[in-house]
Amino acid sequence: MTRFKTLAIILVLASTFGPGCSGSKVQVTPQITISPTVTNIQMGATYNIRIANSGDGDLIVSGFEIGGDTCTGGGFAFSVDLGEAELPVTIAPPGSEGDVNPMWFDIVVRHDDPSQSCPATATLTISSNDPTQPRMVLQLTRTSTEPNIIAEPNPLDLGFVPVGTIPASDYILVQNTGLDDLEITKLEVIPLSEGFSFTWPCVRNPDTSVTAPWGLDPDSRITVSMVANPADRLVLDGDVCLEPLIVKPAESLSIPVFYTAIAPNPAKAEFRFHSNDPDYDSTKGDAYTVTVQANMSGPCIQVLPNPIEFGSNIATTAVKGVPVVITNCGDEPLEITSIRKEGDNCAEFSFDLTGTGEFDSTHPLVIQPGVSISIIAKYTPVDISPKDSENMFIPDECLMVVDNNSARQSVEIPMSGVGTEAECAVCQFVMMEGGIQLGENAQVLPQVVIEMVNHSYDPTIGGGIKSYNWTVKQPGESAQVFNPTSTWDNPTFQPNVVGDYEFCLEVFNNDGCSDSCCKSIEVVPPEGLHIELTWNTPSDPDQTDQCGPGVVFNNCGADLDLHIVHPLAGQGGMTLDPETGSPYGFFDPTWDCVGWSNPHPVWDKENQGDPLYQPNFDLDDTDGAGPENFTYTRPDPKYSTTNPNCYKVGVHYYDDHTFGKSYPTVKIFINGEEPISVTLGSGMSMLDMWDVGRVCYYGSPVFVERKNTNGSPHIIPNYAVPWF
Repeated sequence: MTRFKTLAIILVLASTFGPGCSGSKVQVTPQITISPTVTNIQMGATYNIRIANSGDGDLIVSGFEIGGDTCTGGGFAFSVDLGEAELPVTIAPPGSEGDVNPMWFDIVVRHDDPSQSCPATATLTISSNDPTQPRMVLQLTRTSTEPNIIAEPNPLDLGFVPVGTIPASDYILVQNTGLDDLEITKLEVIPLSEGFSFTWPCVRNPDTSVTAPWGLDPDSRITVSMVANPADRLVLDGDVCLEPLIVKPAESLSIPVFYTAIAPNPAKAEFRFHSNDPDYDSTKGDAYTVTVQANMSGPCIQVLPNPIEFGSNIATTAVKGVPVVITNCGDEPLEITSIRKEGDNCAEFSFDLTGTGEFDSTHPLVIQPGVSISIIAKYTPVDISPKDSENMFIPDECLMVVDNNSARQSVEIPMSGVGTEAECAVCQFVMMEGGIQLGENAQVLPQVVIEMVNHSYDPTIGGGIKSYNWTVKQPGESAQVFNPTSTWDNPTFQPNVVGDYEFCLEVFNNDGCSDSCCKSIEVVPPEGLHIELTWNTPSDPDQTDQCGPGVVFNNCGADLDLHIVHPLAGQGGMTLDPETGSPYGFFDPTWDCVGWSNPHPVWDKENQGDPLYQPNFDLDDTDGAGPENFTYTRPDPKYSTTNPNCYKVGVHYYDDHTFGKSYPTVKIFINGEEPISVTLGSGMSMLDMWDVGRVCYYGSPVFVERKNTNGSPHIIPNYAVPWF
């Protein structure tokens, strides 16, 4: 198959045109049509042309020919590419659907001389059997490829903004009408009035000297203060931006701008865009300037509410109307020529313009200064709105456009609504950990903070979520609570005890109608040796309360401490173990890992720089119930293989805070297997030390509980902290 490539000269294929005529046969005439219809083509590197047939007979395109001045050494800079097509190409006339011939075909004209050494003009001749123009001639001109910056609107008028109201907002739409990439290298902002702010979407330079939040966050709003000297201006350049902002040809960049009225006076700011547009020499300080203003003279339009949010509406059965007030906030008559809808999904939205009378561009609706009119925007969902991958409704959206004679000649007000079937609140939430969403029954480690992100909604007309109530089913040893409260809409929860957790949310709407939903996770022990201590103090009426600023400790709960002691310990006071005649080792400053005094000792000297080879006290609790957690990922085999040369586990009752006897439980996990659990049924009194037993991580058995000769637990009473 012969195809057109990027040839300098494309031969014209000869053919015989014209239908035959005999007897009463009806004469049919093909007619060539091109799109775009221009014959004097101003093009960049490529130009697309669609060839069609507007006649009533088959159009036969037989050839293409490039003509004009040749390049040095012969050939042309322009060429034609037909893609998969072969000449001659027969194009069927309109209305001949089902014909084997296509209804059109496309060609691409290319300029193949990036050096610009060839002529920038040529002709393209299209040969066909069209009797009126068998040789259609198109003029080709290669235009300059420089970028061109403009902004719409300019000036950007934010209209009338009353003092103390929410900020007015709009966009500076920076456009590239040139044929090369527009690079915006710097932005200068000169606020001539207080109250302006904006966002700048460049990728932030991590080494910036800017300390404000927007220095590293492109979504953070940048507030600019008025300056007496225009030379003192806010500058965003390479110190803030890692690279220039690029606007491709025929594309645009939206810059959100906000204004909060500090005073009822006219307000203005200048935005100066430095770029590679050759019309603005940045080396000489030239820049394209956009003026942003508010509360200026002339006609001014304010449309409230903005946006128009219909919320949810029961599909197929109800219509919701929202009053929309249009005000002339200026000092000259405001002329409205149309109020219309714009968007691909506007069929369910409408306007009730009763009372305004008919108006158009010839006979506009005139609103005098300081006067308002009211119309009704309506939303009538015909079906239930679809949902996204997270089971959230995708709203119907449309723009209300008010065409007028103010500086904002077309004001766009977003409208949105959701078609639903329910008449009560709907409960939905997701669980997040470290910015990542957790799936149902996900596994997490102890001490992670789980964010409960509420997505509940109320689809009833005029409704809303009034209250939230979070609950948790957790392991019996855990007394953890939601932070800051269980009635917060998006609380956090830190599960510290290994086991299964089920979180449930119940939401109530304004009518008291409720819905509930639940999700579960599993807290699993970390790799290696993991030990948990929890305790129960029956006389403490609330073992979930926590000590905080201004709270007396004896109002919070009993304080027990977990001790993990290395076999080399022996400096912890003068209390001697009767079995060995040596000190027990509890409170040894080096070899006893305890949360409040020695949480991260270095025991494995050979692997001193690796935290996996050192013990770690994960959590110290001081106000009742626990837990206290200890993890040792890679225990030293020299001290964790043969009993009694293994790690000693102890529990000390440091302070009862007047709550009396407490009953501790120790759980020992080896590489996530089922735990070894030991509970002291006889309980502990203040200053008791319970020598629980020995853990031999690599041995068998891995745990040996210490008992007295009579089989009772080994308790040392009045074991005071040596240095107190």
